[in-house]
Amino acid sequence: MFGEEAKRRKRRPKDTVADKKAIAEALALLGQSRIANNLNQIAYRANIGALEINAEEREQIEEAYAHIIAIRALLVAALGKSK
Repeated sequence: MFGEEAKRRKRRPKDTVADKKAIAEALALLGQSRIANNLNQIAYRANIGALEINAEEREQIEEAYAHIIAIRALLVAALGKSK
């Protein structure tokens, strides 16, 4: 008891995740979205000099934007932070 140092228990960080379910929802949303594919298509067209925004592409950009906003809101809520 006095001869050996006892192992200290690891302390939990003070900033713990307030809502693990919201984090899981955010990750699920990210997995279901086509954000990476949409942005990759836009970047490819921009790189080859053929970026013409038509209605379909505008819709894809708006869809990606909506997903990003939803993911951000869920992550902010999960972290217990305000905007």
